Amino acid sequence: MAMTLTRARVPRRTLILAMLAFAGFPSGTAGAQATDQGQVETVMVPMADGVQLATDVYRPAEDGRYPAVMMRTPYDASQASWLGEGLATRGFVVVLQDVRGQGRSEGHFMPFANERGDGTATVDWIVEQPWSNGQLALWGASYHGFAAFEIAMTGHPAVGAMFHISGWSDLARFLAHGGAFQLQAHLYWYYAYASGQPAPPAEAWPQIFRTVPLSDFFRGAEGVWDLAAAPSDHANIAVPVMHVTGWYDYIYPNVLQTYDAMAETAQAPHQRLVIGPWSHNGVLNSWTEVGDAE
Repeated sequence: MAMTLTRARVPRRTLILAMLAFAGFPSGTAGAQATDQGQVETVMVPMADGVQLATDVYRPAEDGRYPAVMMRTPYDASQASWLGEGLATRGFVVVLQDVRGQGRSEGHFMPFANERGDGTATVDWIVEQPWSNGQLALWGASYHGFAAFEIAMTGHPAVGAMFHISGWSDLARFLAHGGAFQLQAHLYWYYAYASGQPAPPAEAWPQIFRTVPLSDFFRGAEGVWDLAAAPSDHANIAVPVMHVTGWYDYIYPNVLQTYDAMAETAQAPHQRLVIGPWSHNGVLNSWTEVGDAE
């Protein structure tokens, strides 16, 4: 029988709403600014050590208590306004936060190191707010997904669902999948987002990739390797999780590993896995090409 293939882009908001419906979530402040999408304000949320994290809060136009969706990012939370504006009109409060030392947040950014402590502290802050009904879903793509898993693996009682795109829960396997350090991905990422210095020009990279010891290029991030040795605890994840990745995504083995690990050890009542013809985070954009493939 002949098969007909059709191409369709799934809107980002549709994906998020599908996760929330899948998890059983209902749709439904001083200095706040009223907009067509509702109300939005930026709050500096204090952590236990006094460092304050910049947090954009998008709320429905009508005051009340609503379920929340949270995303924490090292890539400037203000760039994800589409998520906040889209869901605030559908009865959710959306909390978008710059992680420690990135964007508008205070402190020093150490990749991966503070996402569990700062993330759970932010969840505690959310459930205490007058606009919160105590229900929370986590959303994350790539690094955001790791940050979300760090919270989910604590078993925090306020977390009721998670939507995960192209992320990872096991840091050791992400940094060294199969045992070999993923130099191509992680060295450039460190320079671009974590080193605090400009990335070298393109013509310098062939020599950089051939240079040892690697520690010369990761000054200030040595503690990450100790962190990577810590075991992941999928058994504490007891909420529905929707995983999305692409066959052309270099992180897709980590998504499959997380899905399998949860199936074996977690208490999660429901999991769903969607794999499409996408590159990294490709489901979030309208690109139809990956390399030479259409």
